[in-house]
Amino acid sequence: MTDKLKIGVLLSGSGTNLQAIIDAAAKGLPVDIALVVSSRPDAYGIERAHAAGIPTLVMNREKYADVLAADAQIVEALRGAGAE
Repeated sequence: MTDKLKIGVLLSGSGTNLQAIIDAAAKGLPVDIALVVSSRPDAYGIERAHAAGIPTLVMNREKYADVLAADAQIVEALRGAGAE
């Protein structure tokens, strides 16, 4: 059996792509979603992540004021969660 690839998922809306990955993983896709990062605090995809027990990082406009700092925070969070 091969190891699962630990991934992060970025979202900004309803999270339909996240849900598709969650569903595919349940059917054998060898991935483990380590972290979901949302660019909007009100994105419905956050609810999908919580329902699946996946940790989330929610960014807001203040954090995006400095794009490089925001990107660095996202990378650090993904690495900290073990995403490859």
